[in-house]
Amino acid sequence: MSKIVTYSKKGIRYVLMLINLALMGLMVVCAFSGHISPTHFRYLALLQYFFPYLLLAVLAFTLFWLVFHWKNIWLNLLALLICAPSIRTLCPINLSKEAPEDAIKVLTYNTFNVPKEKGVDWKDHSIVRYIAESGADIVCCQECKHLEKKEIDAVLAEVYPYRNSQEAHRTTLACFSKYPILSAEVIDYESENNGSIAYRLLVGADTLLLINNHFEGSHLTKGERKDYEEIIRERDEQQAKAQARGFAGKLAQSAVARAPQADAVAAYISQAPERYVVLVGDFNEPVLGYVHHRLTDLLNDAYTRSGSGLGNSYHKHYMNFRIDNLLVSPNIEAYGAKVDKSIETSDHYPLSASISF
Repeated sequence: MSKIVTYSKKGIRYVLMLINLALMGLMVVCAFSGHISPTHFRYLALLQYFFPYLLLAVLAFTLFWLVFHWKNIWLNLLALLICAPSIRTLCPINLSKEAPEDAIKVLTYNTFNVPKEKGVDWKDHSIVRYIAESGADIVCCQECKHLEKKEIDAVLAEVYPYRNSQEAHRTTLACFSKYPILSAEVIDYESENNGSIAYRLLVGADTLLLINNHFEGSHLTKGERKDYEEIIRERDEQQAKAQARGFAGKLAQSAVARAPQADAVAAYISQAPERYVVLVGDFNEPVLGYVHHRLTDLLNDAYTRSGSGLGNSYHKHYMNFRIDNLLVSPNIEAYGAKVDKSIETSDHYPLSASISF
């Protein structure tokens, strides 16, 4: 009888080890899926969405082995070490450092076309007031159609003497600056509703290349987003299966469209003569995706370097991801990157950081 019990325990342990190994392998694949362009295999871009759940599962197994059979823990620790860069990108932990006095505060904010607030004048709009009172030296906005109104411009002109608002492929991007804007150039790539603009700003004796981006969206309609929200809220398994294929197809399609856009911006940065580069905007995909990986080949992520926590910047329809980013060239130091959740007027939270040349 004791032998049967022993064999049963070994059998259960081997089954658990196989499950653990499978989860580890999948976690590693998901962690590095963003290194391959989705133009080669579109559905590879979806793997990044599973990484947090696989990470939690592997951590649970690690704790289990630590308590019940510590000799099995080493492969888990090796897998976690391999995935450490992805874990840090997803959820960094940094000690706070005080920014130097000459640091510049940069803010990026997808304003959701500044939705009209009932009974509120444009000059008193919560988003307008937030930007004006943010204390930022440079503000870049995406989906900011109404920010060009005269009433809004009058408010922001008091704080930002230099402003540029223009369309790039039928999406409005804006820059509000305390430093002179020398030029604004739309970066050429294929898109119907998304775009990137490169600004040259005179900061002291240096020219700063500032790139404001709104990369390809998810292509999910309002109805599909609501369907997704209902599935998550009600946990309807049958409805989830019916909708999953359509969601996956659209997310993969948008990832394929974003990849050459990120490539075009990366090429623009590589060819630019400026020493100092700041890139901001709505990437429309989480930070383990191809766009983030492609651009952080050239630049540093200010949030990864100086922020803490998940920093989810999109907060509607149960799609909580960090899709807004602030990247800087290696010769720029970032301090105190933060996603500000105090304002919920838009479907995005603003992201800010102080930078020092």
